[in-house]
Amino acid sequence: MEWFEWESLIWARREVKPGMIVLDLGAHIGYYSARFSRLVEPRGRRFCFDPIRKTWRSCAQPQCAAYANVRNLPYAVSDRRGVQRCSSRRDTAITV
Repeated sequence: MEWFEWESLIWARREVKPGMIVLDLGAHIGYYSARFSRLVEPRGRRFCFDPIRKTWRSCAQPQCAAYANVRNLPYAVSDRRGVQRCSSRRDTAITV
């Protein structure tokens, strides 16, 4: 996909509705997570997955943590179980 941010946001506004459950996989700092949270309010839920500790902590910061419908999870999501190295740093090996 060669989308720009504004195209993704237009898509999200059209497709994401109140009450939905949204998974933000590889959420990084939570740019989309914060927007998804507003779109699914008040009954919907948003789950933020990011296996990199530094970015996962950023996603837990005020831009996302201010929403009651948010759950931040420090995990990767895959169709397989195992260990995958996410960077060259030794402390970032994660179990997926």
